[in-house]
Amino acid sequence: MESKFIPEAIKIVKSAVQADNENKLKEALALYKKALKYFIVGLKYEKGRSRELVREKIDDYMKRAEEIKAALADSKSNKKTVVHAGSGSTKVKKKKKTGGGEGG
Repeated sequence: MESKFIPEAIKIVKSAVQADNENKLKEALALYKKALKYFIVGLKYEKGRSRELVREKIDDYMKRAEEIKAALADSKSNKKTVVHAGSGSTKVKKKKKTGGGEGG
């Protein structure tokens, strides 16, 4: 029996990559997640080398989705700023990152 899940996953992931390339990260993340669901279901219908290739693609797209999720979370936390007013001027102080010990 031929699965319709993998072709549908490929169609969705193409849209995800396009959104990713256009820097529409929220949309890309949602599409990657949807495609991954289809790939995972379709995986059980695949055999041999084809199954290995699908598994590799799942890993690749999962990693990219995690990177996007982290980038979105990071940009969200960077938007949280503290505004201090005094002496007629305002200073915007970004939330400090912890750890690292990197100078600069």
